[in-house]
Amino acid sequence: SATITGALSAASVVAGASARIDGGIVATGTVSLSSNATIAGGIRGTTVTTGASSTISGKIDADAFTLASGSMLTGDIKAPQVELSAAGATVKGSITATTSLVIGSGNTVNGNVSGGALTMASANVTINGNVTMTGDVDIGSNGTINGDLAARNVTTKASGDYLNGNVAVNAIFLDYGASVAKTITCTGAGASGCSFVTRADANYQPVCGSL
Repeated sequence: SATITGALSAASVVAGASARIDGGIVATGTVSLSSNATIAGGIRGTTVTTGASSTISGKIDADAFTLASGSMLTGDIKAPQVELSAAGATVKGSITATTSLVIGSGNTVNGNVSGGALTMASANVTINGNVTMTGDVDIGSNGTINGDLAARNVTTKASGDYLNGNVAVNAIFLDYGASVAKTITCTGAGASGCSFVTRADANYQPVCGSL
């Protein structure tokens, strides 16, 4: 392991296992962190990847960012493509992923999420914040969003998906065991009642509206 005091600036950065950098990282190219790295600052680079059980205290600004399993990030993420690998990764901050965000199983985001498409893998993915996407959202089993959801088309998987806020979508499929705590609003034209909602369980009666 190695310890660097202060910020690090380079064309590209490769940090070995258990490396510690007591400052941020700025790279014109890639940044690759091995397992158990500790970064006391933000990271800026093109493709930024972490090793398992890494700890980062600062914001991420990249073209593509991957947070490995068991890692903790305290700070906002801004990158067109973002992936939180399964499992046990936690983000305490907002995520802006203009193209796509993939959240692996067993991961938690404590902050608002926005961007293009969102995939929440099965199982046990939790977002504690509002989700605002321009594209589609695919929610695996046992996925939870503790906030409002706005997206194009939303698909849930059986079972145990909980959308604990208002939902604004073009269309949504609610699989068995999926529920919406508040109102589902259609953002497309021509909706009547819950016509834009497809339910696997005909006995489930959500509250629906339209713009």
